[in-house]
Amino acid sequence: MAKCRNCGAQVNIDEVTCRVCGIYNPVIIKEHKTIDLTTTIDPVASEYELYDTKSRKVAFIYFVTLGIFGAGFFYLKKTKRGIIWLITNVFVIAGLTILGALTNTLPWWAFLLISLGVFYLINLGFGLYYLLASDVRDGYDQFLE
Repeated sequence: MAKCRNCGAQVNIDEVTCRVCGIYNPVIIKEHKTIDLTTTIDPVASEYELYDTKSRKVAFIYFVTLGIFGAGFFYLKKTKRGIIWLITNVFVIAGLTILGALTNTLPWWAFLLISLGVFYLINLGFGLYYLLASDVRDGYDQFLE
């Protein structure tokens, strides 16, 4: 049962006039067309990439073990920073080792170990920062889990 648009009385949909107020066509039937607002995303399609959240613990392990090669930055999808870090490490460690070999104050391998130790401590600091800081984001600007 529907309601009359004039008086609100209960009327059948097929009645021509309202029994109470006598108005012609008491019920106006409107046809509603619906539109599907949802879209289907094909996860296999090439233009969509499924996102894999990065872990703080894995980033820490990469920084501690392979940090000299920039592996922590590459894992976090910060490729430019990883390349710069790799080049910086190679040139500074090689430069300090050559400088140590030329000065003859210590053996060349001592300077190599000292420079590797310094960069290991720096990478340990990066790893601890990415492990403990709460507002760290990866290269896709997503928070680490």
